[in-house]
Amino acid sequence: MNELIINEQIIQNRILTIRNLQVMLDRDLAELYWVKTKVLNQAVKRNIERFPKDFMFELTDKEIDFMVSQSVIPSKQHLGGSKPFVFTEEGVSMLSSVLKSKIAVEINIAIFRAFAKMRRFLLSNASIFQRLDNIEYKLLKYDENFDNRDSVFRQFAKFTYEIHNKRVFHSDYNHGNILFKNNNGIYEFSLVDVNRMKFMTLNDSLRMKSLCRLATDLSTLKLIVKHYHKVANKDFIYLLDLLTKHFDKFKRRQKNKQRLKKLFRKNFK
Repeated sequence: MNELIINEQIIQNRILTIRNLQVMLDRDLAELYWVKTKVLNQAVKRNIERFPKDFMFELTDKEIDFMVSQSVIPSKQHLGGSKPFVFTEEGVSMLSSVLKSKIAVEINIAIFRAFAKMRRFLLSNASIFQRLDNIEYKLLKYDENFDNRDSVFRQFAKFTYEIHNKRVFHSDYNHGNILFKNNNGIYEFSLVDVNRMKFMTLNDSLRMKSLCRLATDLSTLKLIVKHYHKVANKDFIYLLDLLTKHFDKFKRRQKNKQRLKKLFRKNFK
């Protein structure tokens, strides 16, 4: 029983959001079922009529690149030349009829519970997630002439802290994916692009890593951390040091990408 509880926690961290669907990778499912990924996929192919596209689909190159960039998949080479499949909750349910074993049934129960918890989270926090066509909201921007700038940062830091406590890691947490609405000085924030959300327990390092894309300069991020450390009851210098390390790495990656793009354009003109 204790092992099953642990599995549920592991499962929640492995549920991904792709194409606005909550899914699990074939390799993660295979590991949970104690079989090789090749064995799982062969069993699926033998019963392919049971797995329509809304039950299972193959990842595109773009989706794989994104997974690699977020360290969900170590590298493309790790896949051995094949594209991974992902399974929706319905697809996982069908797997139990294909993988006929006691462990498969027990793991499926844990998986269903994990998916159910995620559904409850999304429903109970519906106000956090908004569509871009909601005209009542505006894109969050960091302008030095922004009205009530300090108040916005203070309330935004509190919102971010609460998001982190809800185990939400948005891998593209930038002002373009954050909307806000001003209700007489009380700011309401919401997130867009749920495809880039992962659900996991966030330590202090991950919390600061998520802030790196919020601004192009460290001085603006310091203002956010100044308020974040108060609501989190953490040492400011400690959090700022973590943020600075992640921000420096992020900026180096950006420069390397730009350098590679220039090189690519130069060689293919």
